[in-house]
Amino acid sequence: MRRSLTLCLALGVLSVSVARGSLGLAFDKKSGNARERKDDARVRREKEDVEKAKDAVNDAQKSLTRVLKEAAAAEAREKVVLHALHAARERVEERLGKKVGLDVESTRFKEAQSEYEKAKGPIVERLKASQEYQSAVKSAETAMNQLRELRGDDSLTDDQRKAKSTELTRLSLGPSRLEQSAVAADETANRAQTRLDEIQKRVAALREKIRKEVDAEPDVRKALSDVESARKDSNKADSEVVKARNHLQSARTKLAQQQQDLRKAQIKDKQNDGKKKGKG
Repeated sequence: MRRSLTLCLALGVLSVSVARGSLGLAFDKKSGNARERKDDARVRREKEDVEKAKDAVNDAQKSLTRVLKEAAAAEAREKVVLHALHAARERVEERLGKKVGLDVESTRFKEAQSEYEKAKGPIVERLKASQEYQSAVKSAETAMNQLRELRGDDSLTDDQRKAKSTELTRLSLGPSRLEQSAVAADETANRAQTRLDEIQKRVAALREKIRKEVDAEPDVRKALSDVESARKDSNKADSEVVKARNHLQSARTKLAQQQQDLRKAQIKDKQNDGKKKGKG
């Protein structure tokens, strides 16, 4: 009798243990499936966010390209109207400058300029044959090309762009600096340049003397107005370029963050998959 009772109790305990085990397995499976669904949903959301961030970067890049073209067009127009202003002033100065002797000094300037060019000609020819000058010319050409491309380089910050622009400008002036040094070392050419500089200062002083009267002329007033308008447009376009670059940088930063979040979600999903397989 006791043996029968003991056997029954043992069987009962075993049945309860088996039942609990079955319930535990079912619970673990259900919990694992829920976690897997949660991980999958997070990965999907992160992928969607990455795609949205990519679209934002593309839109920002297109916007930058557009405002760069607008800025280039505004700069080109500014150069045109500045040239027109210079031409208008020259026409009026030629008429009004006679009363202050500007015509005489202008003639002297042209003569001095011719004398200077004649003196420096042989010096520059010898210089151009040197390896140093030829190397400087190549560096200058490369620098000028890079300067033209610099404005559209969105991989640089504004400070980096300014620093690089300064260095490239320095390289682009290499040949002219060599010419200046060579001319300064020659007594005849140096004397001719000194005379040219002195006359140029007198011409500038006389032009300044009649500047108000010149700028009051209708043609010059119109040219000045055009220059002011073009300069405002150019400055505004440059500001838009800065905004567009900053916007693009922000979009790229956000994309990088979204890609990082996606990688984290994918890693966590794989880790949980591994746990699930280990338990299986």
